[in-house]
Amino acid sequence: LNISKKEASEEDVNKWFELLKPTIYVLLISGIVTFVLNLLSLIALGLDKNVGCHNKFVFLRYLCFVYCLFGIGLVVISSEKLQHFDVSCNANIDVCFWENFLFEVSLFQIIDGNLCAALDRCFAIFAPTYYCQKYKHFVKFGILTFAILHSILVEIQIYFSVETSELYKRHLYDSWYIKAQLILPIVVTILLYVVLIVFIKFKMHKIKGEDNSAHLHYQLKEKLLITLILCVLSYIVTIVLSIIVINIAYTYYNFTDAVRIAQYALFGYFSGIVHFALLFYRTEEFRIAILNIITNWKILQMRKINASSILPENRSYATKKSRATTSVIS
Repeated sequence: LNISKKEASEEDVNKWFELLKPTIYVLLISGIVTFVLNLLSLIALGLDKNVGCHNKFVFLRYLCFVYCLFGIGLVVISSEKLQHFDVSCNANIDVCFWENFLFEVSLFQIIDGNLCAALDRCFAIFAPTYYCQKYKHFVKFGILTFAILHSILVEIQIYFSVETSELYKRHLYDSWYIKAQLILPIVVTILLYVVLIVFIKFKMHKIKGEDNSAHLHYQLKEKLLITLILCVLSYIVTIVLSIIVINIAYTYYNFTDAVRIAQYALFGYFSGIVHFALLFYRTEEFRIAILNIITNWKILQMRKINASSILPENRSYATKKSRATTSVIS
């Protein structure tokens, strides 16, 4: 949103705010929906005992948690813009940095989380004995800790790389050092998944017609890998392409033209919703966990309605009957 290249009058700022207001509201709604869906996913996966023992769902829970942060980040940014719209962020660079901090940290954590999931699948497929017997909790949580620390370190680099306030909103896109940390993990993740899928295909072809149970086992692995790579690709199609659109918009000197171009980057902020939809459609355990928590919530609501619908007379009668029964027994 902060892509103006010159000082503007208050009248221009108000005009641009009216132009941007629908976009900001879409961001706000997208952030709320993203947070709610992924919080539901996080709760469902946490409560479901059938998925709690699987390592692969640890990383899915982590991604759902990060997308919750992503949604909160969108809500924070859009809410701040609705309350205090400023075209250039020249007033206070620290305010702008912390306003975008959660959103930008979540972007890098999503990338690192997908890479962690790919590494986890590599251990599971290439070293199944080690994965099943010696794959300790501190290994997977150590990988996740590394991912969190990396995203925080990137933000520290971003903060200290900001030399002037005019560069703030461009630092994420203009610094090749930051770009490399954005693009390289994505490329490595995709390559790992491609290698894993090719390996699984080779194994399935090798045992074709010999062992049906082993063939089914590899089919399930392949389905999970395709789901995970689709999650990565959905992130690329949404977030990365939106960054490209914003870069193009920044080349326009006229702010009105830049806003019209930048509005096409809105699809990038639906990444968390697409991620939820892919997991729900492609992963049976995830879908069952979500449906279970929805069903349990409906049952709880029905019990509350039934309890509140009991007439006072019937309730007092039931209480008297219960007391009478108790006195007879005693």
